[in-house]
Amino acid sequence: MRFPATFIFLFFLTFAAYSQIESIGGTVSDPDGSVVRGANVTLRRGAEVFTTTTDDQGRFSFPNARDGKYLLTVSSSGFSVLTRDVSGGTNDLDLTLQIANASETVVVQAEVDSYLAESSTTGTKLDIPQRDLPQSVSVVTKNILEDRLVVRLTEAGDNVAGVRSLTGYSGTKSNNYIVRGFNQTFLSSSTLRNGFSEYAFLTQRDTVNVDRIEFLKGPASLLYGSADVGGLINTITKKPLSEHRFEVGLTAGGFGMFRPTFDATGPINSGKSLLYRVNFAFDSGDSYRDLVNNRNIFVAPSLTWKITDNTTLLAELETGRFRNDFDRGFPTEPEFLDEERSNNYAEPWTSAVNENLNIMLNLTHVFNEKFSFRSGFNHVRSQTDLDATSYGFFVLGLDRRTISRTAIDTDEYSENYNSQNEFYARFSTGGVRHQLVAGGEFARFQFKYLFDLFSLASIDRITPVYGATRGFPLFGFNDDSKANQFGGYVQDHIEVLPNLKFLIGGRFSYVDSTTRDFPSGTLKNEQTDQAFTPRAGVVYQPLRSTSVYFSFTSSFAPNFQARSESGDPFEPTTGRLFEAGVKQSFLNDRVLATVAVYQLSRRNVLVPDPLNTIFSIQTGEQRSRGVEVEINGQVTPGLSLNVTYSGIDAIVSEDTRPEYVGDRLVGVPVHSGGVYANYIFDERLLRGFSVGGGVYFATDQYSNLPNRTFTLPGYTRADVNIGYRRENWRFDLAIKNLNDARYFETGGFNTILPQAPRHAIGSVTYSF
Repeated sequence: MRFPATFIFLFFLTFAAYSQIESIGGTVSDPDGSVVRGANVTLRRGAEVFTTTTDDQGRFSFPNARDGKYLLTVSSSGFSVLTRDVSGGTNDLDLTLQIANASETVVVQAEVDSYLAESSTTGTKLDIPQRDLPQSVSVVTKNILEDRLVVRLTEAGDNVAGVRSLTGYSGTKSNNYIVRGFNQTFLSSSTLRNGFSEYAFLTQRDTVNVDRIEFLKGPASLLYGSADVGGLINTITKKPLSEHRFEVGLTAGGFGMFRPTFDATGPINSGKSLLYRVNFAFDSGDSYRDLVNNRNIFVAPSLTWKITDNTTLLAELETGRFRNDFDRGFPTEPEFLDEERSNNYAEPWTSAVNENLNIMLNLTHVFNEKFSFRSGFNHVRSQTDLDATSYGFFVLGLDRRTISRTAIDTDEYSENYNSQNEFYARFSTGGVRHQLVAGGEFARFQFKYLFDLFSLASIDRITPVYGATRGFPLFGFNDDSKANQFGGYVQDHIEVLPNLKFLIGGRFSYVDSTTRDFPSGTLKNEQTDQAFTPRAGVVYQPLRSTSVYFSFTSSFAPNFQARSESGDPFEPTTGRLFEAGVKQSFLNDRVLATVAVYQLSRRNVLVPDPLNTIFSIQTGEQRSRGVEVEINGQVTPGLSLNVTYSGIDAIVSEDTRPEYVGDRLVGVPVHSGGVYANYIFDERLLRGFSVGGGVYFATDQYSNLPNRTFTLPGYTRADVNIGYRRENWRFDLAIKNLNDARYFETGGFNTILPQAPRHAIGSVTYSF
């Protein structure tokens, strides 16, 4: 497993010679002539990428640029991105940034060519540099996704400290994670699409329309309302571009994967006031699991209309049909730890069909250089039909080989409407600078379902015989849950001194919810929840390249969708975070290292009722504390690096059941992390080739509460990738799980899913 890193290092040493050095530098200012501090400046030519930020006098410099032509890009919060062709030896550039339309800084994300994203909007809804943000936000850029050939969104969790993949509903491509020890709840609104809730458990996504994924770790209720305490995940989609570009691709490989894709973008009219983009993917194949295959189709058109110089409307649509064979994995029993990964104890007739639609509108208007406004609307609709098998309440018989099973038939429908209206301001009070966002949000959520359970013949674990059919009905239940959420919030990023910044704010939320019998309409439960969730943080920068921060944030999440046997409503689950850390830039700001320590607590936790697991009870507190290390960036013009480490102590700290207190939370290893690197050659003989690889590890973890005598084993997994780029062509080959490590993901419902053995995926892409 040392081979990929050694290979990269030797090539780096061999080809590290540079030609004649010609520095490039200048000054960045705004339309009023005031210098812009902390602007992100990128210098790019082929595989060479240099990044820096402007100092307190608005100056920047690239002392190690080589002779020749470069593309210079300058960006800063509240301003349009500036690009210019420059030559080595130019040291007197005088660059003026123009005030941006709000959509450029709040909605539309610039495409990132590095493993380091200099800023993100998820943590603040403002385009604030990472070093000025008093909280940990990790960004998996499109380059990492492309280099690793990621086709399943949860693979992105490998490149983020403190994040673990969580098996989706029936093993599908749902975008689910465990963040800092806390898993996303059944109807979690902590997965976002462009800042709008999408309820990942009920919807599926495809990576063809993903530009990058931002992970905000810790509570985020101030900006997003109801949310899990561990954090939230915001998937940023691809946006229309002002220049024509077409891309067709084909990915194929292990387990019969066949995946053609298409991406087209550009202006519709000569004035470039209308821009379009269309992304398409068809995905089919078998699986390393018996009785499992998929056939999915996904399309995502979008349109940008620049109505005036100051007003822009962005419309996006995503729709997909995902057909997967339902896969519950293995029961959480020690016998299955050594079971063949391919074994499946379902029936050939199992299936899961998910159809979903997402519509998003964003209208933005810039009043002047200080004030702007955004009005956004989002609608998500999902329909899921399951005809599947599951495991009985007592999975294994006394012989430890007879598996009890049940049959499931469900009809599930969900829809969500979300309206966000936000006002942005950039102003000064004396010598203090402010970036403020104030907004109001209304969201309406509905989830209704019919769930019927039937008898099904048991199956032998050693010599399974298939062909059983659904038997007599056992029981069923149904719900039609609706919730209206109202929220008002204010947040201010305050620059008291160039090296001292504060982030403060608060939100008041009100949630009105009802649960009725479906389809009769009989009222089962009605409740009202409200909360105030504050946030505060401070960043001190003793050096331009060093940021020290501390923050406190809080969250709340109503539990209207859960069911108790008595029918009594549940209190909202609440959370709070204390976090401190250091962010340090290296190599002329091309690399950013972050070290964070934190303590998270979650109260009023819902758990299965021990007397009847169909229902829930509310009890106790769960606590997670730990340390995280992340390093991202461009070590050399050709070498990109991602390093993560997480140490987590996540336990049940209070519970009405004594046997649970002190137990570790499900699916959370004490130690985990990884190293991923990719090197692009720029030398004459090897120009266009790239080679990379990653090693990921995790220690053992529990699959149940209370903890049992066995654990899911720890593992070390290696991936490698090789690429070649020539003119408009790109070829990639990825070998995943090179060492054929055996490991599992947890997924709820007292099941575990073995992960894929060693397999290869190849991709060819043509752009024109």
